[in-house]
Amino acid sequence: MSDIGRIGDILKRLGYLNEAQLKQALAKQKETGQKLGHVVQELGFVTSAQLLQALAEQFGLPVVDLEKLKVPPQVLETVSREIAEQYVILPLERENGRLKLALADPLDLPMIDDLRFRLSVEIEPVLADPDAIKKAIERHYGVTEEQVDQT
Repeated sequence: MSDIGRIGDILKRLGYLNEAQLKQALAKQKETGQKLGHVVQELGFVTSAQLLQALAEQFGLPVVDLEKLKVPPQVLETVSREIAEQYVILPLERENGRLKLALADPLDLPMIDDLRFRLSVEIEPVLADPDAIKKAIERHYGVTEEQVDQT
């Protein structure tokens, strides 16, 4: 992973945030305890795509577009639907004891460690929009019985 910069500085450098917005977001972050990325999005200062781009730069991780991606069934079987929904992740490829995993939060190290332990594989994280991951879970794992009952 690359040298980790501060997300606020990266968003500012990319032109997505100005100094006043950053100060406002930092004040709100201090009072709520939420991650700065969540705060700037909640305040409407940046879009999900802009935040994702900044996170990709911050952590040196690629961003994947899940819209057109087809995941082989044998890869989907690596992670149960329940785990995919719980952690908002999607397995993409499995090769040589490594699992490429789309996730929205590269800072959730306990989740990555838990998956590494549960699945007995090394995790290769890639970034994706959380809403896109949820849609891809629906598309790849199918409709649940709960969703059928609600219709």
